[in-house]
Amino acid sequence: MMMLYLHLFSDTERASSLFCLMSINGIPLSTILTRAAGPVEFFLILGGYGLYAVYKSGTDRHRFSRIAKCFLTYWFTLLCFVPLACWLTDDPDYPGSLKTAFLSISGFETVWYREAWFLLPYMMVSALYPFLMRVLDSLGSIATLIVSFVLYSFTVVLTQRDYIYIGQDVPYIMTFVRMVQFIFPFYLGAFLCKEHVLDKVREMDFFRNKRLVLMSLVALIAIRSCFTTYFFIAPAYAFLCIILLSSVNIRGCVGALLLHIGRYSLLMWMVHAWIYKYLFPDFIYSFRFPIIIFIVLCVVSYAVSRILHLIIPYRILNR
Repeated sequence: MMMLYLHLFSDTERASSLFCLMSINGIPLSTILTRAAGPVEFFLILGGYGLYAVYKSGTDRHRFSRIAKCFLTYWFTLLCFVPLACWLTDDPDYPGSLKTAFLSISGFETVWYREAWFLLPYMMVSALYPFLMRVLDSLGSIATLIVSFVLYSFTVVLTQRDYIYIGQDVPYIMTFVRMVQFIFPFYLGAFLCKEHVLDKVREMDFFRNKRLVLMSLVALIAIRSCFTTYFFIAPAYAFLCIILLSSVNIRGCVGALLLHIGRYSLLMWMVHAWIYKYLFPDFIYSFRFPIIIFIVLCVVSYAVSRILHLIIPYRILNR
């Protein structure tokens, strides 16, 4: 849901054409708040946390089936939506050249669905996670975080300052650079699990005061929204948000709803941009009010995801 919000309103020009409750220096509030949405960092940290727990359990029968499930979902959504894009749009990338097809299907450069750029680099990290966790246990948490942060900083400099050319002609290099970049936030999650950070903070008096925690969370979101800088702030922001949210027990209908939607998060990631950006943007943005647009996209993406979940042959991965 965080990703859906980010993608919907990150374009200032598009957001300015909608109903605007408030703007700062000509930037709509809906766009400013997208700065506080960092779905990639949240996903990487939570992924590192979960995979470290799996690693310490000593058994992982689903290491490669997890990867296969992600690619199966991605390929099936391409199979469903690329023909629609060929029919409903004039974009020359649909179907494009054989090179476009290869890069899109392999994930090296997701021309057909740009929002899946994250898929292949993360799958590479996921495939290497036992090795990465052994390094963490061998070097220790602090040394591992320092080394991975240095690598993270180096890749950020490379990609942001054009010291090397990383573009369409070298998507393989870009994939490797992103994989290296993902390791630092991935290790942040593993650190949370290894050092039992979340258990420890829940015992602190500050985190027992839910009002203070919620106020701190709102303040953190507000502070993050003031900065346009992304790379060096995003991992720290996601790390702190996860710590704060872990001490807030979301129960009742809201908790149940979020848990239910979470089961379809992968599919919603794979379909939402087809709906709001590639195929039906006029329909989605016709609702004018950002909150209504967001709700409509969530509902439509969820409905499409439920249908696809029934169709995609996940059972073949259990054989």
